Amino acid sequence: MILTKTSKREQALNSNLIQQFEHAFVTGDTSQLKELLHDQGLFLGKRTKALTLAVWNKLFNTAEGLLTHHHVNVNRGFSRYGEEVLEIRMNKSLCFDEEGIPQFRSFGQEANHAKDERVFRFTFSFKEGKINSVKHPTEYNACVEKFIAWN
Repeated sequence: MILTKTSKREQALNSNLIQQFEHAFVTGDTSQLKELLHDQGLFLGKRTKALTLAVWNKLFNTAEGLLTHHHVNVNRGFSRYGEEVLEIRMNKSLCFDEEGIPQFRSFGQEANHAKDERVFRFTFSFKEGKINSVKHPTEYNACVEKFIAWN
């Protein structure tokens, strides 16, 4: 395998793809997700694009689906392998501090099941200007210092 350095242009394109994915996932826009995913990619394990979109469509559109979770918080961190991790936290209701300010959990914390919170963490790879894979990282951290120590 030959390692190549990602150009600034590719980095910008990939960051833009992640932002578009974030927006499409939060709004449950499967048609936009379809446009972002590479046709030959493998997603969430070894699922094809079509199967992944079907799973997400069901996740978004059931009676208790994600579209009923109106409060969204997005965080970013790093996987053990240096990939950017997109964390999307979705809640049906919010927790407030004594001053009435909404409180969200930090990157990497477990879901708040008492508030019916759902947490999704994704890493990405890219090919030909599209998202070629979406994975759920098993090891992640909010700060780069721990990432450096891991490696």
